[in-house]
Amino acid sequence: MKYKNWHLKIWAIGVIAAMVSLTGCSKVNTEGNENFDEDGYATYTELDSVSFTPTDPARVKFYFEVSGSMNGFFRSNKPTGFKRDVYDVLTRCSEVLDIYVMKDLKGENPLAMTLAGFQQAMNAGAFETKGSTLVPSMLTNILGNLNADNGEVAVFVSDMRYDPIGQQSPKVLVTQYFSEVCQIFHHFGKSVSLVCATSEFLDKSGNAITDRAPYYFLIMGKDQQVARVRNLISAALKNNGRFVDNFDAGFNYGRPKYSFGVPSRCCQMDDNEPTFVGYEDEEIGDTCTIKLKVPLENYRWVLQDEDYFDTAFNVKSVYGSMVSKSDIVIDKKKMEATVSIKVFGMPLDSEVLEWSIKLPDADYTQMSEFFDGASDPNDPTMSFSVKSFCEGVYATLKNKIEPNYILISKKN
Repeated sequence: MKYKNWHLKIWAIGVIAAMVSLTGCSKVNTEGNENFDEDGYATYTELDSVSFTPTDPARVKFYFEVSGSMNGFFRSNKPTGFKRDVYDVLTRCSEVLDIYVMKDLKGENPLAMTLAGFQQAMNAGAFETKGSTLVPSMLTNILGNLNADNGEVAVFVSDMRYDPIGQQSPKVLVTQYFSEVCQIFHHFGKSVSLVCATSEFLDKSGNAITDRAPYYFLIMGKDQQVARVRNLISAALKNNGRFVDNFDAGFNYGRPKYSFGVPSRCCQMDDNEPTFVGYEDEEIGDTCTIKLKVPLENYRWVLQDEDYFDTAFNVKSVYGSMVSKSDIVIDKKKMEATVSIKVFGMPLDSEVLEWSIKLPDADYTQMSEFFDGASDPNDPTMSFSVKSFCEGVYATLKNKIEPNYILISKKN
C-alpha cells in the first residue's frame, strides 16, 4: 500500500511539473491582438478575397482620336515621338491587338484597321483632319463596346483636349465637363489608368512648334488587366525618354504585397509570416530593425521616387512602442522599395505594427506643367480641360487599399 502511495506521489509531482511548464510558456502574441493567433501566425488575411496581381488581358482595343488638334503628331512623312512610341506600344500588344480610328466626332463608327494598315496611314499623314472631338461621346461609345468581363481592355489615344466647337453653347459645355466625366464613369464603373507622354508637335510645314507636346493613353477595363497594360505602355515610353506620369482610379489593391530582408535584434518566426520573435531592448546605435520589401508594380509609377514613397509609406505601433522608418531604397529594375522599420522602447512583451501605403491619387505634380494655366484649347504645349477630366474621374472612382500588420514579440 505504501508502495502504491509513493508511486502516486511521483505521478502527481510529474503532472504538476508539466502544468507549471505549460503555464510558464508564454505565447508569442502576448496581448491577444486580433490580427494574429496566440502562436503568432497572421489571421487578418484569412477573409481577404483580393490578391492584386497585374494580369494579361484577352484583347487590347486601341482607339485613336484623329481630330484637328492631333494633326501635329500625324504630319505626313515626318517622324515624331508620337509615331515612334505608338507603333512601339502597338507591336508589344500585337498578339491581342485591335485597332480602331475614330474619324467621326462622336466615335460612333470607328474604322477597324490592321497594324500594317494603321502604320502606313499614320506615317503618310492620312489622319490629318479639321474636325473637333467630343471626348465624352467617344468615351461613352468606347466603354459601351468594352467587354471587360471577358478580359478586354480599351485604350483611348488622344491629347484629351475637349473643345466642342460647332456644338451649341461650347463654352458652357466645357464648364460642365467635370460633371459629365463623373456621370460616364459612374455609369460604366470601369477602372481607369491615364498615362501621360510627350512628343514633337509639327506645324503644316513640318517644323516643330514644340518638342514637348502632351498626349495620353487612357486605359479602361478591370483593374488588374488595366495595370498590366499601364505597365507595358509606361515601360515603352520610359525606355524612349518620353514618359511623364501615370495615375490610377477605381482600383481595389487589397493589401500590399511584401517580403522581408534579414532583421537585426530579433528573428523572423517563419519565412511566410510577418512575425518576429526574440526582440531585444535597444542599445546605443542599435535597435530592433525589420527590413520590409514592398513590390511597386501594382501602383502608379511615381511611387518609385524615394520622396514620394517616403510620404506614402506609413507605419505605427498599436501598443505604444517607438517606431520609425529609414533607409528607403528603390530598386527601379525590380520595381521594389526597401524600408527599414526600427522599433524600440517596447513597454509590453509584444507589439503590433500597422503599416500601409497612402496612395498619391490626386497628385498631378508631374503633369502640372501641362495643367497650370491651360486656358487656350489650341495651345499644343498645354492640356486644356484635362485636369477637369482627372478630377471627374477621381471624384467618381476610388482606389481601395488595406493595411498590413507585423507582430514583434520578446518571446521565442
